[in-house]
Amino acid sequence: MPACMEAAGALAFTLDGQKVVVKAADVDPSLPLASFLRSHLGCHNVKVACGEGGCGACTVLLERQDPSTKAIERHTALSCIKPLPSVHGWNVTTAKGLKDRSGALHKRMETLNAAQCGYCTPGFVVSLYDTLTSAGGDLTTDRLKGELDGNLCRCTGYRSILDVCKSFCTDAPAHLRPTTPDIEDAIPPCKWPTPVPQPLPSTPPPLLKNASLTWHTPSSLAELHSIFRSLRQDGKVRLVGHNTSVCWQEKAKEEECVISLERVEELAGIHVTERAIRVGGQATISELISVIDKEATKTATYAALSAHLRHTGSKQLRNEGTVAGNLMLVKTMAFPSDIAPLLLAWGCRIEYIDLDAPTPSAAQTQMVDLEAFLVADAPKMALIVAIVLDKQNEGAFFRSYRTAMRKHYAHATANAAFWCEFSPSSSGVVSAVRLVAGAVSDRPQRARQTEAFLLEQGLTNKTVTRAIEMLTEEVTIGASSHDSESYRKSLLAGYLYRFLLECINRHDNTRTSTPSPSSTSTHSTTTADTGHLNGTTHTDTDTDPDTDIDREGGGARIWQPLAKPDNERLVTGDAKYTGDVAMDKRALYGAYVTSEHAKATLLRVDGSEAMRVDGVVDIVTSEDFTLNRMINTVTAWDTNLLESVVPIGGQSRFVGQPVALVLAATEDTARKAAHVVKVEWADIQTPVVTIAQAMAAKREYKKMFEGRKGDIAPFEAVFSSRGTADLQVVKGKVDCGSQLHFYLEPQVAVACPDEDGRMTVHTATQGPQYVHENVALALGLPQHKVDVRLRRLGGGFGGKSTGSVPVAIMAAVAARKAGRPVHVSPTRHQDAAMTGGREEIELDYEAAFDRSGRIHAIRASVHVNCGCAGNLAYMCGKYIAEFLEQAYELQNFYLLSKLWITDLPMRMPVRAPGGLPAALAIETILDHIASSLSLDQADVRRANHLTETSLTSAMYVNGEMAAAPRQLTVPVQIARIHDEVCASSEWGRRVAEVAAFNKAHRWRKRGLGLMGLRFPRPLFASNAVINVHVDGTVLLHHEGVEMGQGLHVKVIQVACDTLGTRLFGYPLPASLVRSADFATEFMPNPWLTAASSTSERMCFAMQDAANRMAEKLMPFVNQESADGQVAERWKEVILAANGAKVNLQQQGEWRPSSGNVIDFYDTYGGTVAEVEIDVLTGEHSVRAFHMSYDCGKSINPLVDIGQAEGAAIMGQGFCTSEQVTWDATGRLINDGTWMYKPPLAPDMPTDFRVHLLDNSAFPGGFASSKATGEPPLLGSVSIFLAIQQAIRSARSDAGEEGFFTLSTPATCAKIQQSCGTKIEDMTVEAAKRGE
Repeated sequence: MPACMEAAGALAFTLDGQKVVVKAADVDPSLPLASFLRSHLGCHNVKVACGEGGCGACTVLLERQDPSTKAIERHTALSCIKPLPSVHGWNVTTAKGLKDRSGALHKRMETLNAAQCGYCTPGFVVSLYDTLTSAGGDLTTDRLKGELDGNLCRCTGYRSILDVCKSFCTDAPAHLRPTTPDIEDAIPPCKWPTPVPQPLPSTPPPLLKNASLTWHTPSSLAELHSIFRSLRQDGKVRLVGHNTSVCWQEKAKEEECVISLERVEELAGIHVTERAIRVGGQATISELISVIDKEATKTATYAALSAHLRHTGSKQLRNEGTVAGNLMLVKTMAFPSDIAPLLLAWGCRIEYIDLDAPTPSAAQTQMVDLEAFLVADAPKMALIVAIVLDKQNEGAFFRSYRTAMRKHYAHATANAAFWCEFSPSSSGVVSAVRLVAGAVSDRPQRARQTEAFLLEQGLTNKTVTRAIEMLTEEVTIGASSHDSESYRKSLLAGYLYRFLLECINRHDNTRTSTPSPSSTSTHSTTTADTGHLNGTTHTDTDTDPDTDIDREGGGARIWQPLAKPDNERLVTGDAKYTGDVAMDKRALYGAYVTSEHAKATLLRVDGSEAMRVDGVVDIVTSEDFTLNRMINTVTAWDTNLLESVVPIGGQSRFVGQPVALVLAATEDTARKAAHVVKVEWADIQTPVVTIAQAMAAKREYKKMFEGRKGDIAPFEAVFSSRGTADLQVVKGKVDCGSQLHFYLEPQVAVACPDEDGRMTVHTATQGPQYVHENVALALGLPQHKVDVRLRRLGGGFGGKSTGSVPVAIMAAVAARKAGRPVHVSPTRHQDAAMTGGREEIELDYEAAFDRSGRIHAIRASVHVNCGCAGNLAYMCGKYIAEFLEQAYELQNFYLLSKLWITDLPMRMPVRAPGGLPAALAIETILDHIASSLSLDQADVRRANHLTETSLTSAMYVNGEMAAAPRQLTVPVQIARIHDEVCASSEWGRRVAEVAAFNKAHRWRKRGLGLMGLRFPRPLFASNAVINVHVDGTVLLHHEGVEMGQGLHVKVIQVACDTLGTRLFGYPLPASLVRSADFATEFMPNPWLTAASSTSERMCFAMQDAANRMAEKLMPFVNQESADGQVAERWKEVILAANGAKVNLQQQGEWRPSSGNVIDFYDTYGGTVAEVEIDVLTGEHSVRAFHMSYDCGKSINPLVDIGQAEGAAIMGQGFCTSEQVTWDATGRLINDGTWMYKPPLAPDMPTDFRVHLLDNSAFPGGFASSKATGEPPLLGSVSIFLAIQQAIRSARSDAGEEGFFTLSTPATCAKIQQSCGTKIEDMTVEAAKRGE
């Protein structure tokens, strides 16, 4: 960044207690705090996952002391969107810096296995610290409700993280209380050390400027007006509070002046009088909530306002986002605000000044009501000075409602706020009313005609339905890319219906039985909206939270719950990922330019304007692949998949495909320059997006898969006649939507050129062999000149198997061209668009069955959307054909699976590919059968369970048998698991209670889902190496990639147990052993880390290496002297062996006992789920989820239970909230955190129990174990089944009978629209049945 003469002074703040002072001329004011911390200060404790404030991984703690009042301000913030200039004078603390204050918190995060991949963990630690220390002395789970709403985890399933939080509460469950607390544990969080923030210069922040942006921070309105007037003449001026709007809108373009309002004294604070609450223009939402909570203790009306405000953004955003800023976004940019409707219904007023006034004296404060401010021609450059909320009396009645894609941290699909007063002299007479609908058009709307109707007609049983009709007719519904007009109108109708019912209940002597709903409809279906801190969770590994598993004396054995060795570094953020690789000063950063068209010819890439951006060095296109036999192709399984970058003169394959790579000195500079690269296209064609379009265009993939068992020919007549006297037939369809991988760590690669043309590539990949082969091909190098390295992944879920390859290729090609290291990482939006996600599936079925529900035959056809290439998606089509049976005996079935090519990104395997749609399909068929026979779904499943003698189906590819039937893995645990999960969930009681509940309630419904699962997993041949150093320490090498699944700790357990037990009868301590970073220079030709099999096969290979090493060392063991610690005896043996020049390196290898390269075995499980839906809004809550899973004899129960829980919650997201939508042009709509919503902690099942089957063993597995990474994900299908059952109950009430199914995911819109509710049903009489 060039020095700027106008910039003066210095930016000063502290980072983890260390003072940071940067000359103003050296500060780039456009940088967010996280970028500066990572790139300039080398602080990698802060992780950046989304870059738009949507996941919480970058959370830091901000603290400062007011120099005059000495009051300490402390709150969390999102550093990826926090402007660097705004931290002047603040103390910034990361998870690492908090360790000295909250050692007990860090320790419990480690021992309770609250970190898996660890990428989200530092942000969670900061949020947990803030939650625990700000909750007060009487810390209970109830007081912490809803606090953890701004941090996303893709791995853990949240249970272990919430257990950490609960362990500090006075009402913590017994198993979470420390049994041997030390001094540190005895200190409650409210008394943890909170050092007074370091004093920093009281001088105002300096003027900051780079080549295209200036940042001003005035301290008064007069100074603000003066700066504004001087800048206004020169160009664009932007006013910012804390910059939280970038979560919603694109980051501001360059060539502008920014004026920060943060320190304008007249805009600060909230002042409460007897008549009003005056909210300053820079007061945050959290500050307003604090004031409103105090008022709620005096007047109940305020509680509804506070509850809704807590659903605005996340806690971190509420801490920084201002009320005034939120309103200005509504006025200027049609933001779907949750706050504006509340304040409009409340009747608030706005104080503002016109910054365009010629003189400060002319810029007098003006007062208008909020509606006039938002919709009238207020000055374009109006500045909100304050928002005034008049106090409410006890006669006022206020309620607000919202519905969103996710309960927390999601913008509203629709919202509303209603306020009224009743005449004290007459029951039911409305004396004043304000009805406001929001988030359905550009601005909130007053329903004045409906208000007038209620004022004229009063509130009676007869006027309710008419008022609802008038509201929906009066309110204008704007266009939406994801929700229909009818759905959003229905939401508004439901909101007003609930409001009017509650009004009648309050003021009519003949009360209905309708309970008072919560103030936001988000809560109306939840039994305990607490973030489930006080919900029930159960695991099989209840561990003392303050007992560190002994790694010194006791040693590390298999079958024990040993914490991962890097947990401490994961918790502090010290753990390094590929994006944290140290870069030298010459290094460059790459930013993608991507295709705007799914199917068009690329004519030219014009980077001339980008090259004029200071700091830009070069632009890489397909033309840079033409030298030295370089190849612009991604290859896997000896198949060309697609180009790394669209060839100039060639055709794009999908929207978001890389076109070019801009290289610059910093990542921010490269990304800014990428926006100005001009790309010229021709022959732009309408893309094929859907399966139906692909079928019409006859774009079928070359491979066709069939699943066959028995013979369905004798049943053709049964299918044709739709049943006989003995057999009935059901026919239906199952539609599965897509799902994104949504790993927290983005795709990233760092390529470093070396002597002799060699290239080292650090990459975040599950398939280092694919990266190795493809980089060598791309560079025209022999493979021994390419080294691929990595330490750990921040999540993968299949997306980094081949999705990482094009990123690594581009980094390597760019590094070759520039002769310098190059770091490449796509943005979250680019990443989502490039990796494709799970395949959409359409499955049609016919099933013949008898009166007991036993299936006699199934005929099915499957159609799979592969995207632009079928080379990876074929696995999904194949697995559906193979695994349709799941846990059930299908004596006769035929399934034909066809794959279709579309102009979307190439689909890549997502956790449990093929298995998830297969499970949904067979369970839907069984539910259909149970429904048609009016049988308990448990009985139908029991009638079809697999047995010990069952065989699997055969699988054919293009008519040729590819997989012969095989015997199931014994013991077949399906029947046992079914009985156990039914018993633990009290199935019979739940069935009766759900039926009674549904009979008693019209607008809330419950449903139950029950399923069994079988998911075959492979075991591959594998290799490992043990290196023993002369000091006795051991370094392990293996083919696998650690990505949170506990691979490293398991191989350490195996090495310690095998070496120590063979030599001394006791295992070695884990402190002596480390698992090395992966490098192809040491472990060439590795297999893919996928399919949940890597931990087992690495353990097999490591055990072989350890046994061979033990054989070498046995002669050096002093059998006569068994005294001393194992560690000391081990070191003596190593010294002796080294002295004898024994080779202390040992390779191990393993192959399946069959001699095959790959063998399959079966995993088993079962789940029960109970849900409750809100018929009027479509929202749901998971009341219970019970899983029993057979993982054999777990190598490490602490790890395996976490894997099962994380899989279940990821599956819950697939079934409910993770909607993936493509528009007609092939553009992915849900490409970032604003539109894509994986589950958060508050979305967890209230009663969440995951049980590893007791007394189970699998002799064919390593140490009798089975895989846990993917199979449990299938169990989440029971949640979807339960939702469908609840909908069927609602449809029955609406007069719509018959079996009904949804497509996944079961979003609020799909649920509500499927319930068959009409406005004419919304009567007071209907409510007498119960809410």
